[in-house]
Amino acid sequence: MGSGQAVSIDIAENLQRLTSMNKKHWWDLISNTYDTLRFNSLLFIRKMSSLIPVHAVGRFDCWGLGESRDEYLHFFLPIIYPWTFIFCVVLALGGCGGLLAVADSEPTQTYRLEANFASGQLVRDAKVAPTVVIMVATPAAQAGFDTTGIAYVRKAYRLDYYSKNQWVDSPQRMLLPLLVLTLEGNGQFRAVLPVSSSVTGDVRLETEILCLQHEMLTLPSQFRVTLRAQLLDLHHHQILATHTFDAVELSPSEDPYGGVVAANRAIGRLLQEVAAFVATEASNLAGEEGGHSPHTTR
Repeated sequence: MGSGQAVSIDIAENLQRLTSMNKKHWWDLISNTYDTLRFNSLLFIRKMSSLIPVHAVGRFDCWGLGESRDEYLHFFLPIIYPWTFIFCVVLALGGCGGLLAVADSEPTQTYRLEANFASGQLVRDAKVAPTVVIMVATPAAQAGFDTTGIAYVRKAYRLDYYSKNQWVDSPQRMLLPLLVLTLEGNGQFRAVLPVSSSVTGDVRLETEILCLQHEMLTLPSQFRVTLRAQLLDLHHHQILATHTFDAVELSPSEDPYGGVVAANRAIGRLLQEVAAFVATEASNLAGEEGGHSPHTTR
């Protein structure tokens, strides 16, 4: 391998390291690249000066350079070195910008919230007659979780979002059909409909996402989902019950996809708990004369 190829490899390696290191180390990398170029510039000048015939050196006495090739070498070095440094900086910044541009061009990965239940996984109560119609409202979300960004936590009280990974839709909109399907699969209600339906129901389920975050505070990391549910009696215009559910699942890998897998596991477990909660309160409502049920809060 020639010296020119070796220099190119050294510079390329420095540029690749430049994009992956902290800013405080950038100057050291630029200096290393500069030293590489300066050394090879010195070799180049020595090679060129050796080509000057001895009898021709004296012709440049008007420059006051003396009679030896070394005098020419010392004359050109102060000229070469500054331009070598400038070239190094331009090359480093240009290469760094190119590598960063390649990184920015990576496509964004999108993920869905899903809950797949195995056969018989949902708890069914044969004693409950399916007489209650449940109306499910679109979930609300606390600030920070009402976005398509996938939130993660590395420090307490600080919420960040993955730059190249996000939800395909807002968590509220993805959670609504999951709630409806889970309650339908429970088999304890006459019907389960979204609030947007024109049908008048007996009970309204309102939910709010309190937490939906990938917690990277420990190893392995974990994904936490916290949901607040409230049941309203639509006939008597009163609150039947309120409960907060919390589910945590370990992440199978320390990356955004591992967080998504853990999130869907947590969502599946949490939805089962919500379905059991709604079924219990609906059963109490159906068993009361006149459909009246006292207000309970958990």
